[in-house]
Amino acid sequence: MSSNVKSDGVVIIPTYNEKENIENIICKVLSLEHAFDILVIDDGSPDDCPAMCDTWSVKDARIKVVHQKNGGVTKARNTGLACATGDLLAWVDSDDWIDQHYLDEMYQLLVESNADMAVSKKRVESNSACALVSDAEEIMQMHVLGRFGFELWRTLTKTEKYSNLQFQELKVGEDADMLMRVRSRCSRITVSHIQGYHYSINEQSSVHGVGIDSKLDWMRSQRMQEQYIAAHHPNLLGCAKYNRVYAFSLMLRGLRGADKNNAITELKKKMRRGIITALPALPWSLLNASEKREAMAALKVVVLG
Repeated sequence: MSSNVKSDGVVIIPTYNEKENIENIICKVLSLEHAFDILVIDDGSPDDCPAMCDTWSVKDARIKVVHQKNGGVTKARNTGLACATGDLLAWVDSDDWIDQHYLDEMYQLLVESNADMAVSKKRVESNSACALVSDAEEIMQMHVLGRFGFELWRTLTKTEKYSNLQFQELKVGEDADMLMRVRSRCSRITVSHIQGYHYSINEQSSVHGVGIDSKLDWMRSQRMQEQYIAAHHPNLLGCAKYNRVYAFSLMLRGLRGADKNNAITELKKKMRRGIITALPALPWSLLNASEKREAMAALKVVVLG
């Protein structure tokens, strides 16, 4: 199919060995009311996925496939950014799936709010249709405290906000670092109760597993984000310390039951020190009830292990 219809945006899909699932995603995007192009980044898949994607690109001009040597999700995402066109940009991981009208609803929300970014929620938390944040400092505060979430796949964003940015070479935390820099460029962000994205949890993933290298990369990502906040939003450094407390506590809990060895023991010590040094700087007056509970839970993790 060839189309002269102007694209409303692009959906970037990094993929590796996801032949069956990615076809479902492609079909959903092509059936949208709004015209989104599809940019598939084949990260060296050894299965039939590359050939299947190429076949789709011949069928429909809205689909572009880029093949590259396997380099991991960060390289695939950076390739996607370099090749992206259109006014809006969305991300879908190839092992996830989306509801039929998810992106149509996100598009409508972003346009009606005249926002730079629309953020979907993981679950419905209220009956309100959406909340619009239009103060730049409040946007960064909400980001650093995690109230927008740190997941790329929950966002539809004006492509220009990604201009000249690249993902850091990290196994985990690269999306949080990118979103921090993108949101620092936004003047209006709208948050909705829309729930059309289905995220697949891999218990052996970098976040949920016990891989030391991944945990160290997560800690590195936290350090990079704190440095950015200290340089550009120093009044929010306490919020960044809370982010560290929450992340390190989550990782420590994930290491419970892990085989004890010198590397794991040293990693836990680093995380506990990170929590202990951050706790005195927390901006308690800015934290909501849930965030205060998380901070107290982190203290409990440090004390009880």
